[in-house]
Amino acid sequence: MDTTKTNKSKASVKTQKPSSTTKPTRSQILAVKKSQFIDEVRVKVLKIKGETDALTIKTLLPNEQSKIFHAFTTAKKDIKIAVTDCKGVNLLITLDQQEIGKILIKHYKASDGTVTANEILQMFDIVRNGKKSFSNGNYVYSITKRKNGETYKTVVKIFPNGKDAVLKSFHSTIGH
Repeated sequence: MDTTKTNKSKASVKTQKPSSTTKPTRSQILAVKKSQFIDEVRVKVLKIKGETDALTIKTLLPNEQSKIFHAFTTAKKDIKIAVTDCKGVNLLITLDQQEIGKILIKHYKASDGTVTANEILQMFDIVRNGKKSFSNGNYVYSITKRKNGETYKTVVKIFPNGKDAVLKSFHSTIGH
């Protein structure tokens, strides 16, 4: 009986190692981003030292920021916030959980259009005080600021849906 072939196949199985470079799932990345967001709000926005849970943080924020914080951290369902835009138009903006996930993963603490926790909490100030335009079926509100010697344009995209609207994107661009 020839055992060479059998031994070789067993040896090759033993040398195969599980991949240690497995990419994290979207839900794992989102959980990390939410945790980072909670920590940044606790430390940099509210200046709280020590551990504080998301529910306590939510109660310490003003009403609109509390709703935004809840939508970005612990909400399982969409949240609606009433906002009057820079042109006096009353909007009922839905913070859609899928869109919030995209914002956190793509733009929060990221190299592509990065935004801070404080900017997220104050995103509707851009809707109230920014420049309004219409592009690709979305209302686009933007404010240009200088930060660290660079010019940033912070953008909120909202898809109008009859009397309601849905948050589509929130990001910053450099050099505009």
